Amino acid sequence: MQDDRHELREELNALQKEQRMLGERLEALAKRLALEDDPQQAAPPRTAAGAPSVETAPPPLADSPPTRTAAAPPSTASASLSEREARELEVKIGGVWLNRIGMLIFLLGAAFFLKLAYDWGWINETVRIAGGILAALILLWLGERNRRRGFTAYGQGLTGGGIALLYFTIFASFYYYDLLSDTIGMSLLVFVTIGAVLLALYQDAPAVAALGLLTGFLNPALFIAGEPRFVLMMLYLILLNLGLLTVVYIKRWDFLGTIAFFLTGGFLAWTVLYRFGNPALGLAPVAAQLYFSIFLLLFLAPVLLYVIVQRRPLESLELALMVAGATLYYALSWLNLLSDYPNVMGWFTLALAALYLSAGFLLLPAAQRDPRAYFTAFTLAAALLVLFVPLQLEGSWIFVGWSIQAALLCYLALHLTDRRIHPGFWGVLSLALLRLLAVEWDRCQPENFRFLINKPALLTFGFIALLLVLSRLYRYYFKEDLPPKESLILAGAAGILLLLFCSGEIYYFGRTLAWRTGAGDYYGNLALMAISLFWGIYAAALMIAGFIRKLPPLRYAAIGLFGLTVAKVILFDLSSLELTYRIVSLIISGLILLGASYLYQRHRDRIGPST
Repeated sequence: MQDDRHELREELNALQKEQRMLGERLEALAKRLALEDDPQQAAPPRTAAGAPSVETAPPPLADSPPTRTAAAPPSTASASLSEREARELEVKIGGVWLNRIGMLIFLLGAAFFLKLAYDWGWINETVRIAGGILAALILLWLGERNRRRGFTAYGQGLTGGGIALLYFTIFASFYYYDLLSDTIGMSLLVFVTIGAVLLALYQDAPAVAALGLLTGFLNPALFIAGEPRFVLMMLYLILLNLGLLTVVYIKRWDFLGTIAFFLTGGFLAWTVLYRFGNPALGLAPVAAQLYFSIFLLLFLAPVLLYVIVQRRPLESLELALMVAGATLYYALSWLNLLSDYPNVMGWFTLALAALYLSAGFLLLPAAQRDPRAYFTAFTLAAALLVLFVPLQLEGSWIFVGWSIQAALLCYLALHLTDRRIHPGFWGVLSLALLRLLAVEWDRCQPENFRFLINKPALLTFGFIALLLVLSRLYRYYFKEDLPPKESLILAGAAGILLLLFCSGEIYYFGRTLAWRTGAGDYYGNLALMAISLFWGIYAAALMIAGFIRKLPPLRYAAIGLFGLTVAKVILFDLSSLELTYRIVSLIISGLILLGASYLYQRHRDRIGPST
């Protein structure tokens, strides 16, 4: 009865205060409208009939209050706005943040006090657990009571603290003190999690979820000591994340999911590092990998449900968490498996790529609603496939694998008309090209060398053919009068590769003949002269093809190669070759240039205006 009277008295005082405030506002409005209420100022002066109406300002009255415009000066408005913002900030800090911080500090203090009391023998384990449960129930009761009285923020803080204290107490009762069996303890935690989720949804309170569920992550930080029981801890974290992600999915409180992701990731990383320091006590690699996979699916499931079930596009934070989840999972798996199972990393990478490829296909029907979702999944799958090649394949198969992936990405980019795939295609193609130049062009010793019939030649000619096919594919999909720049780049790269490789083959063939016969000077001069002649013939072939196909880029390339050939003959051949080879190189190069000049004169009408 006394509590009811006290509540009625507080409500009556609040109503009286609001009544006084309304009275003050009405009085201020009455003063502002005093001019309009005065009939002498409101009525205009009368004029005689037929006389022109002259507007005259009414004389000021000594006793009348000064007139005030309806709009306040800007300085006054801005001042009142800043004052209101300052009051709102003060209320938020004092009423909300102090409540949240105070509850966290209270929970930490209570946990350490109970631990100290137990260590010094003041209370036993049963009393400690009973006290924790009683304090948690009191906090829950006070939180709901204050929320119904209108103190929403304060009540939510108390409710969240009560849930967190229940987590601490029940977890300690079976994990450290063996007062309950593991089955009963985990069952109670299931009910606590369900209750926390329902309370957060019922009260529409992010604070309840944040304080009640996120503070559950303090258990590993406060109580891990001695020999950790990792299986129970993993089950506990799975349960905790299920509750959090359920609230995040229903209410779209993304900040809860973000915090849970980083806290869970930190604990999983600690699990792997703990095994390195304590191999006998740590969680086995296979078991740890199983739990890592469960957490990956837990954080990936809401992303799929948002797009497929709720039919809404993903936000930037959700896309970032999708990428961060794949990155963290792969990094933890690498640390966890590499030392014990080094041969499975390639197939593991392929399996993870298949997972994200499947996710991309699940998101593909919603591409018009959210094109970023499926693209992110496919990008992750493509990146993992690129990693799979060097992890599982060996030797030249790495180059072959990257070349095939580049071709597939090119086809997908053109077929799906998705420009976002093109950077991936060019990146993988560049990897294949670097692999070809740095590794695959390592020719064998002279005793085993065969001119143009060897593995580097086979790989190079295959890659050149692939570049030409991709160039043609670009022209087919764009269907323009002039070839697109991508087509020109691919065809130009194929031409340069052919020139460089064949020049290298001629040089190595000369070295091989010199090694076999012992005539090093003779075959060395012959190889250098043959390279100059090959460049001239290659340039002439480019020019002829440029005239036949009416492609100016081929003719420009021919002119550039002619210039390079002339520079080599004058600057290098004349100073390095013997007299006979100089004469042959100069005569044949001159004839080739004269033939090219004739072609320009003969077919100048194919170029454009008369030259």
